[in-house]
Amino acid sequence: MNQKLNKKIVMQYNEEFQAIYKKSRVFTNRYIVMHVEYNSRNRFNHRVGFAAGKKLGNAVMRNRIKRILREVYRKNKINVKADCCILLVGRIGAVQ
Repeated sequence: MNQKLNKKIVMQYNEEFQAIYKKSRVFTNRYIVMHVEYNSRNRFNHRVGFAAGKKLGNAVMRNRIKRILREVYRKNKINVKADCCILLVGRIGAVQ
C-alpha cells in the first residue's frame, strides 16, 4: 500500500510557492503552518507543496520533516477540496 503522490500536483517551482505565500489564508499550530488558497481563477489547479526551513536543522532533519508532511497529506487527501492549493511548512515543534 505504498502509494506515492502524483508528481503533477506537487509544487516544485519557486514561483508556485511565492504565489501561495502571498495570497493564501494561514493556519498555524505548534507543528506546522498550513497555507491554503482556493483558486477560482488561479493558473494552478489542485497543488500541494512541502517546505522546511533551515532553522529546523540539517538536511537530514529537514527531509525527515518533509517526509512526515507528505505522509500526513497522503492520508488526508480525500478531505481536501479539488480547487485548492496547500503549502505545508514544518515548524521547530515537529522536530522534537
